[in-house]
Amino acid sequence: MPSQAAASGRIAGFWTRLLAQLIDLCGWAFAATLVGLPLVYLAPGTFGLASAFPQSQDCTDLSAPPPGIRPPAGLSPNLIRHCSKSFFGFPFRNEIALVEEREIGMLTAERVVTTRRSATYVVGPDLRPVDAFDLDSILSLAYLAYVVTAQGLYGATVGKRLLRLRVVDRYGVRPGLGAAAIRNLVLNGPILVGLALYALMEWTSFGSLTLLLWLAAVLALCNLAIAVEVWLTARKGKPSLHDRLAGTRVVRLPRPADPRVG
Repeated sequence: MPSQAAASGRIAGFWTRLLAQLIDLCGWAFAATLVGLPLVYLAPGTFGLASAFPQSQDCTDLSAPPPGIRPPAGLSPNLIRHCSKSFFGFPFRNEIALVEEREIGMLTAERVVTTRRSATYVVGPDLRPVDAFDLDSILSLAYLAYVVTAQGLYGATVGKRLLRLRVVDRYGVRPGLGAAAIRNLVLNGPILVGLALYALMEWTSFGSLTLLLWLAAVLALCNLAIAVEVWLTARKGKPSLHDRLAGTRVVRLPRPADPRVG
């Protein structure tokens, strides 16, 4: 049966929707960390975790690269740094960064230009290189699957439910998995493309740091354009592009009337 409150609800505002998404992201990042860390500890040579939530980082400078790490051709590092990431005091990732910093141009305050190039290696506790599969991409795809399932079958993720938001179809009912998948694939399209291209570059060794930076810049602009479009349409009280394509909308449920009044 259609929900009368959802069917008649107004389009939710941009900032409320953004806050709901941040709640979901923080909650999922914490849960994903709790899932990923045991795998890293049980099979450190097989699985790795690039980041955790929350995390702390401690770095120290080294005088020379550890055994087994050689600078790539063309890189002459003048800074060697060992960084250890931890989750509530539990270390889960060690990295060695080889950094080359050079000042070019005339040595005046107005014309000094500093160039920076670096190469980062994942290492074990003994500072020797390890080749482990990072779980971050898999956990990101699992987050997307959670969002699609929660919106399609229940109309809301945890963040949206806390803020009284619902994803509904044109009849005011839960949209189903198909519509939820369409809206989230369009909304998160640049991120998914970025993950796919980054994985392709890692597996095939195709590309360079410059290409990766250009790719990140283009995808960031695409995400900014999507955010601006959602903000503008929300201000006008209209569904955004991803909702129009999926035949859905995000509404905010009115607060229930106080039974003591009247």
